[in-house]
Amino acid sequence: MSDKIVNPDDYDWTPTGKSGKGRTKYRHLLDGNAREIDIRDYGYDRVDTFRITLANAARTNGLKSRAKKLDDYTLLFQVTGKREQK
Repeated sequence: MSDKIVNPDDYDWTPTGKSGKGRTKYRHLLDGNAREIDIRDYGYDRVDTFRITLANAARTNGLKSRAKKLDDYTLLFQVTGKREQK
């Protein structure tokens, strides 16, 4: 099929699908509230793996965080502030 010139007003330009680029499904956890998180709700089965994932998400967004394992399926997590810029 060759290219054809079209009127851009005739098309819906809202994004389709989930690109996920620049987003994280954990963004809502980075609001500063302390939370007890059941890791199974996020598809994880090891607390340490999920803790590292959340810490990475916070660090990537320029935030400091703290976390503590409460039991085999529960993590206590909180964003504590912004990271210092070096």
